[in-house]
Amino acid sequence: MLSKRRLIRAPSLVKRLLVASLLILPIVIGFSTYALNRAYVRGLDSAEYEALLSQIYALLAVAEATDSDLTMPSVMANPRFETPDSGLYARIFDVNAQPVWESNSLYNSVLSLPKAEQNQPGDIREQWFTHDNQLYRSVDFSTIWEINGIDQRFHFEIIHSQQAKQKDVRRYRRALLAWLSGMAVILLILQAVITLWGLKPLKKLARQIEDVEQGDNTGLDQDYPIEIQPVTTSLNKLLESEASQRERYKNSLSDLAHSLKTPLSVIRSQLNDNEQGRAVDEQVERMSTIISHQLRRASAEVQTLYGPSTPLHPLISRITTALSKVYADKNMQVEIDVSNTIAVAMSEDDCFEVLGNIIENAFKYGDRRVLITESEQAETVILTVSDDGPGVNNELSSTILERGARADTTKSGQGIGLAIAVDILSSYNGALTTRKSRLGGAAFQLTFPK
Repeated sequence: MLSKRRLIRAPSLVKRLLVASLLILPIVIGFSTYALNRAYVRGLDSAEYEALLSQIYALLAVAEATDSDLTMPSVMANPRFETPDSGLYARIFDVNAQPVWESNSLYNSVLSLPKAEQNQPGDIREQWFTHDNQLYRSVDFSTIWEINGIDQRFHFEIIHSQQAKQKDVRRYRRALLAWLSGMAVILLILQAVITLWGLKPLKKLARQIEDVEQGDNTGLDQDYPIEIQPVTTSLNKLLESEASQRERYKNSLSDLAHSLKTPLSVIRSQLNDNEQGRAVDEQVERMSTIISHQLRRASAEVQTLYGPSTPLHPLISRITTALSKVYADKNMQVEIDVSNTIAVAMSEDDCFEVLGNIIENAFKYGDRRVLITESEQAETVILTVSDDGPGVNNELSSTILERGARADTTKSGQGIGLAIAVDILSSYNGALTTRKSRLGGAAFQLTFPK
């Protein structure tokens, strides 16, 4: 179940934050672009309106009333009024909507002006219109002049093309979008940096937990931000409780072993050297073996939550060197193809017990050769111990995978040691399988957790 959970990885916090930013930033950038563009256009419109009013006031300032009509200077001070199709136009029309004066910028112009409308004196009228797909804006001011002793109404109108302003707005929008997009990229980079910096304590916590798991440390530091300190405190309490419980189990098992072995030793010392005594001695020896086996099973089942890692190659070398001396008469040829960097998540004592039993079987039942190889997978290390002996019979092959197989259900010579190896491996979520070796004998495949 644990391995399956490891395969399903949730998105990291950094990815979550960056994805959230990528979703939110376009909304923020879009709203900011709209708001700033709206404010900019409104500012231009307001400034343009004031400029057009000032042009009307300038026309009023230079207009002169004669006995028969209203006259304007032959040349206007603003050169745009003198340039045809300059985009800035002016006209004056009377109460009958008849033109009294037009600026030279309207000379030969095809601009279709809106129909003049009558306003009350002192009123200012503003309107927008289009001509030839171009937008124009006009401001009309109504006033009264005394001509030949009679009050007459005149309308002063300024017309301005919006083409130049629209180009300015488009340039502003492009620049605004470019700047805001650049700012968005910078914000994403800054957020990534800040997120990585903010998550450094979590990465440190993960490294320390890994150190505890590998057995390089027994607890976690306390120099963490206050948000993480409750987690580290709880983990330290859990580790201390687990270590204390393991120590109590160890002491209890030691006391139990001492309590059981001492009476058995006394019984054996009191036996007579006769057939009945030897039979009792044999059963006492069997009881002692079974007790040792069951104590090892109980000890194997009480493993630490985070234990040390044990390198395989040095341990295998020690075991094969010792067994080569024990079985010196067989002159076994040992080949070890195991990397020096491979380590398994198992205590050295338990690993020594498992490898000792399996490798000793290879020495005991092999003829001349023992081959030890390893291979790695994602979460496990597979160690194969092969020999060139008679191999393993089918009955043992079918029962050896059963965790906790009782010694009296296995074949003579391969029972108690293999049962202990199976129990210890099972307690670490490992496994033991057997098959025919390429050397002709048995091949025991041990699966260790990394």
